[in-house]
Amino acid sequence: MTRRALIVVAAVIAAIATASAAFAAWTSTGSGAAAASSTTVRPPSAANAASAGASSVKITVTAGPTDATTVAPSGYRVDRLTPVASASTGVCYITTGAIGNCTDSGADLAAHALASSTTYTYAVFGVYAGPNGTVSSPVWTSATSLTGSSVTATTGSAADTTLPTVAANCPTSSTNYPTGNNGGSSWHGTCNDAVTVNASDNVGVASVAIKLQKGTSCWSGTAFTSAACSAAGPTGYPAGYRAATHGAGSVWTLSVPQAALVTAGTGSYTMTAQAQDAAGNASTALSVTFSTSTN
Repeated sequence: MTRRALIVVAAVIAAIATASAAFAAWTSTGSGAAAASSTTVRPPSAANAASAGASSVKITVTAGPTDATTVAPSGYRVDRLTPVASASTGVCYITTGAIGNCTDSGADLAAHALASSTTYTYAVFGVYAGPNGTVSSPVWTSATSLTGSSVTATTGSAADTTLPTVAANCPTSSTNYPTGNNGGSSWHGTCNDAVTVNASDNVGVASVAIKLQKGTSCWSGTAFTSAACSAAGPTGYPAGYRAATHGAGSVWTLSVPQAALVTAGTGSYTMTAQAQDAAGNASTALSVTFSTSTN
């Protein structure tokens, strides 16, 4: 064999050996379509999960320290573990090997949203995408779970959109209340010198305000005056309203002594009441017309 022929054969053998080594590195057993068992993708050093509202969770990852025994990740894959496990492809991806975050909004669920007021648990994996892949579709990957423990977060409460309700207790519509005596049918005897309403809400009533008007005058808390009709009400209520006091159960009260009605005079009165909850929802205004007489 000539010297030139020997050189060609040696080159071919070297090329085959190199290709075989590369092929072995990409087809070793491990996770993913083709993963190398000889190396481990570097796991994150820290992860945190926090509520991003009533239907989503934000997961934040901090990269692990550099070392010679692991491969720097191309990014991170987040798996939901409980209460409803995510699909095998994860719920979201952080496409950087440094600090980053992604949000689980439940896109893999039939309802396309996480449930409110629910605790979710996650595991975070470092992913090496390979030269021709992506973090969400790696060609070569070796997933290593977050060392120590998983991360959890509880979604926020669903928005309260239910309006409170308010109903008249005393006075009642179209009822006449004598003010010339303190008998059982009088304002004093029937309403106990106060306007009272019952207010309720699915979560809880935060406040109630009442407006009591006779003609062009309104109850200020001490007397009926025209200025009281334009005086600022409690926060969130129209002018002329006065804050009611919460009593037992669902009862709210605004004190109006019988003597004040005597001074204002007999005739027609209009009581308007409204309730609010902690979310700022306001009830439909309740309006009751009643009258007073001397006997």
